[in-house]
Amino acid sequence: ISIFASHRSPAHFEDPEKFNPDRWSPENAEKIPHFAYLPFSTGPRNCIGQVFAQFEAKVVMARFLKTFDVRLCPGQTRAIKQEGTISPRDGAVCTLLPL
Repeated sequence: ISIFASHRSPAHFEDPEKFNPDRWSPENAEKIPHFAYLPFSTGPRNCIGQVFAQFEAKVVMARFLKTFDVRLCPGQTRAIKQEGTISPRDGAVCTLLPL
């Protein structure tokens, strides 16, 4: 099973290519089929650092977004390239404005 394909499937997610943090809100998360989203795999051999990675990401993002307003520079797009991982196709030049 391709986890990448599952995460981008319109059968599992409405408008899967769109950045939509509300997709994970408690009322919407219940609509996502079980095993449709597996960023750390599943079962007895799933990622041992899953809980730590999620906690660390939340702390870093909270501190970052509390400190800066992040805006894409003019002419930048949100296009992605899909290789072993996902990354911005043309880079992501941003402006960080202190809050």
